[in-house]
Amino acid sequence: MGSLARASALLRCHPGRRLRSPGTRPNPSVQEERGTMTVSRIATTSAPAAVGPYSQGVSTGQEAGSLVFVSGQVPLDPATGALVEGDIQAQAEQVLKNVGAIPAEAGLGYDEVVKTTVLLADIADFAAVNEVSRPLLHR
Repeated sequence: MGSLARASALLRCHPGRRLRSPGTRPNPSVQEERGTMTVSRIATTSAPAAVGPYSQGVSTGQEAGSLVFVSGQVPLDPATGALVEGDIQAQAEQVLKNVGAIPAEAGLGYDEVVKTTVLLADIADFAAVNEVSRPLLHR
């Protein structure tokens, strides 16, 4: 049985929409200036907590055209912290749930995904992972 190493995503807020959520509202403890851009951290309990010195996701603002970057996610159940049981498809489903929960905290969904990166331990699992991701990411 193969295993999914990691998945991440980049999303863009469509024109006419604004990001929302407590995870992206101005807050001095979760916001920093980077040149002319403000970067806000996004955090949710619906995805596994970051286990290192990084954020689950970050946003470049709340206005249309802002970008949301989602950190790599692994197939952990956020409620238990345990690796999901099952085959590569079960793992891929959990990873995509985790990836989707972070932009959802900012009011975005899979329709706004611009780019994803999926790292597989075994390329032979590509077709199975693609089958799971197709309904969510392939438009």
